Amino acid sequence: MCQKFSLQTPVIVTVVWRMLFFLNQEFETLKGCRIAVWDNDNVCPVDESVSSATLATRKVLEDAGAKVEIAKPKIDSDELLHCYRECVHDATLSQQPDQTARTYSEFLVTQQRQCKIRDAFANFFSQYDVLLTPTFPVVAFRHDDTPVDYPFYRDSPRTLPNGLPYYLGCFWPAVANLTLLPATAFPVQGKREESLPVALQIVGRELDDFTCLKLVELLEEAGKGTRVAQFKIPARLR
Repeated sequence: MCQKFSLQTPVIVTVVWRMLFFLNQEFETLKGCRIAVWDNDNVCPVDESVSSATLATRKVLEDAGAKVEIAKPKIDSDELLHCYRECVHDATLSQQPDQTARTYSEFLVTQQRQCKIRDAFANFFSQYDVLLTPTFPVVAFRHDDTPVDYPFYRDSPRTLPNGLPYYLGCFWPAVANLTLLPATAFPVQGKREESLPVALQIVGRELDDFTCLKLVELLEEAGKGTRVAQFKIPARLR
């Protein structure tokens, strides 16, 4: 029992210390906050509605005094997507009897790549407080239960509304999911009242959930009178 406790203690202390550190770093205003914006990517290009939503959000942040820059971690986007698809494949293999299990060596290679990507994000957050990205390359569209779409991360004949392969829909969520980083999503209303909102996300450092939540709260306040981070039900759904 003592030995088990002694092994776990450094981990517990580290987690508690980091959580307390981030609590002490809580932002009271957007002014001076260092925000990186990863607004688009050749691997998964976003459509005009998402670009417009990101631009509108950037303006609100800049008007509130935040230091905003277009930047992304030093990673290969193709590798990010490929690694994420492999991780999801491994995690859901028991639910997909038609899929072949990968070898342990292949599994370890994927884990090494994931660690490399996570390390790049950790270095990135030494320069920025948070990262703003889309959560999806297109605006919300009609749900479809067509069996060929399952699982979502695999190749299928279906495409997204902008013509991209359907599996690319998991690229932007992978920014937080693969890296195991906290993220808080928020809506940006469409330009027209009947339009569906676009979802963007604030991604933070490891264990820094508080900053993500606080910055979206501040963004909601700063965005009053705009379409950014305002939680409204579209007219067509009322």
